[in-house]
Amino acid sequence: MLLIKIKYKTAQLTKSKQKMFQQIKIKLRMNWLNKIQQLKIKITIKIQHKIMKLAKIQKVKISKKLSKLQNRISILNLKRKISSKFLISKQQKQVQKAQTIFKTIKLFLKTKIIKKLITSLAFKENSKKTLQVVYKIYKSKKIKQIILEQAIRYNLINQILYRFKIRSNIKIKLILI
Repeated sequence: MLLIKIKYKTAQLTKSKQKMFQQIKIKLRMNWLNKIQQLKIKITIKIQHKIMKLAKIQKVKISKKLSKLQNRISILNLKRKISSKFLISKQQKQVQKAQTIFKTIKLFLKTKIIKKLITSLAFKENSKKTLQVVYKIYKSKKIKQIILEQAIRYNLINQILYRFKIRSNIKIKLILI
């Protein structure tokens, strides 16, 4: 009986000890869980700070890259504008060249026609109508000079001077040339 009583008492003690151990374990677990949570929070805060620092560094790098890209884009836009202006000026120059070539061809053709007309005038005595036609069609200064040169060549200066109403000073100059 005594043995049973001792066993019972030890069993009761052990039960109370077990409860205490369990309570201590629970407290320790709670402490550990709290410590672990605090550590997690600290670690997350540190990680966030590092991420923010890296982000700032990356922002600086990205902003530098963006500024470089914007500079390149602006340079490319300037080059495009300059090249487009250059192309436009080139096209305008080409158009002007074409116009001058066209004008010179016209002049050349007109002078050939005038030379033919004046040579025909040289061999015809009554040729006032052809002179009037020549004067009406070709009123530019260069062509007038060509007409006068041809007229001097074929001794028709008096008729042509009369038609163009040229003063005597110019007549002298033309004859001197």
